[in-house]
Amino acid sequence: LRKSLSRRGKKITDLGRYAIHVPLQVSSGDPVPLTIRELKAALSAFLAGEYGAEVHPDKEMLLLPGARTALLLLATFFADASTTYHLPDPGYDAYRKFAMLFDARVEHYPLYQRNDYIPNLEQLAKAVGKNLNLVFVNSPHNPSGTICDQEFLAKLHRHASEHNYLLVVDSSYALPFAGNFRPPLYCETRRHLRNGLEMISFSTGFLNPDLKLTILMGRRSLIQPLGEAARSLGLKPLQPMLDVASSYFASVATMQEHIVRCRAELGERIQVVSKRLKESSLEYFPVAGTGYFWVKLHRRRIALNFARSLLRQRGILVAPGTSFGEQGEGWIRLCANVTGEELEKAVDGFCRHVAPIKSRLRRRKTE
Repeated sequence: LRKSLSRRGKKITDLGRYAIHVPLQVSSGDPVPLTIRELKAALSAFLAGEYGAEVHPDKEMLLLPGARTALLLLATFFADASTTYHLPDPGYDAYRKFAMLFDARVEHYPLYQRNDYIPNLEQLAKAVGKNLNLVFVNSPHNPSGTICDQEFLAKLHRHASEHNYLLVVDSSYALPFAGNFRPPLYCETRRHLRNGLEMISFSTGFLNPDLKLTILMGRRSLIQPLGEAARSLGLKPLQPMLDVASSYFASVATMQEHIVRCRAELGERIQVVSKRLKESSLEYFPVAGTGYFWVKLHRRRIALNFARSLLRQRGILVAPGTSFGEQGEGWIRLCANVTGEELEKAVDGFCRHVAPIKSRLRRRKTE
């Protein structure tokens, strides 16, 4: 539908795909190209200074060209007919796609609004079987934005140890979070990496959609064979992407300054969107610090139909909740991809598109 409307000359404002871009403030002179080892060393120093995390750059880090490549590598290495993937619903759809590609069994564990979209460990324990199990957890959660705090991450670590499954924590939205509470990383507590892997995407971590690099962190006995598998499959970051990343990883100070700018920019956009949603009395999940909003539609409103009509009539593209799983029905994910007047206009158009539905519902109740 978007392609069809674009061919007709209709302007489309994309608030669906998460693509927030905060430019890096370039210092004088060209950046010195860094090797993969130097990039990992710079990231290790940043994590140590910002989070107090001790992750060895050579033994416990693996740099890959993008989040989907990281998920593909994990599926290539772990997934087969005897492996079960336990995935959040709602959640990132790529987790499921790569598991199914290698014939792994997929089990979804539901996340509910009444439980703040936090995984229920008791239900998860009942689902874990005797074969190899991989459990994926996303914090901050996409699409709701909810955060697993350190206390829950500690419980999660103990739970994984007791029930003998491999935990994969996707922290791709943690670094630029724009709230009063900074989302913790799983690797902040060193012992957590004994039974888990943590993944951080730099395209979302540094708010540059073109920076297709992702880091996997875990214990040496996992990272080393994963690295050998990546080399055998040719899953190595290309030099042009390393050259782009060199500007960000030039120093710890550069990374810290950029993250601060990202948080400030996100904060401004979040204020614009949340203010307009509140003025329109629209319900959305209260955790808003990642640049996307999980907005609830009215009862019996189908998310996909709403998204199509919004795109067709107003030229605004949003993500229907069902693209994240069955539990996403009745919800819309709205991303603050644009700035200034364009963002205000797009959010206003979104709210106005909901308003007639509200007025019709009120008339029916009155009648």
